Amino acid sequence: MTRKTKRNLLWTILLVSSSATQLLAQQQLKINAELPGLKDGEKVYLIDYVKQQMDSTRVENHKFEFMAKADSSSLYVVQVGLQPKEDQYFYMDMGAGELKVSGKGDSFKGAAFTGSPFVAKWQELDVFLQQQCGAGINHISELTQKLGQAQAVGDAQALEDLQKQYLTYIEKSKVAAKEWIAKNPDEPISAYGC
Repeated sequence: MTRKTKRNLLWTILLVSSSATQLLAQQQLKINAELPGLKDGEKVYLIDYVKQQMDSTRVENHKFEFMAKADSSSLYVVQVGLQPKEDQYFYMDMGAGELKVSGKGDSFKGAAFTGSPFVAKWQELDVFLQQQCGAGINHISELTQKLGQAQAVGDAQALEDLQKQYLTYIEKSKVAAKEWIAKNPDEPISAYGC
């Protein structure tokens, strides 16, 4: 093999390697969060509900980070602990890119979510649901958690009230979902409707 051929082969390998690295980076999801109220050592989970996979990390200096292979066809939850408090988790359709979460306390309530385009679309859907249904994206999971608590303590009245709220929200969200999907047919997040 001539010196020129070797050099061309080396350049080809470097270009292919560089392109593969860039493609891989484009498929990655990076989550950075900083909440001053989070305790160092607390465990945080990233759960892929569709694939039923879970990853975890620990809080250090009131921050945590995840790197995962992005899959916009899935639904993720990020939660602090296995039994999170009401405001210590959030659901999101996450594509490739970056999600930054910053807040003032120990929860995601009132935190700022910024980053890649999927973040803005998810926030847009949350606002849309609040306007159309009276509650946002996490409402079903919040009601489900409260239903479980009411059932655990045997509170029949709370169970009845929560079931009515649940069914009312479902009916409102069906109508809202049709409207959202009609306006956003090509968005991966439309697969979840409301």
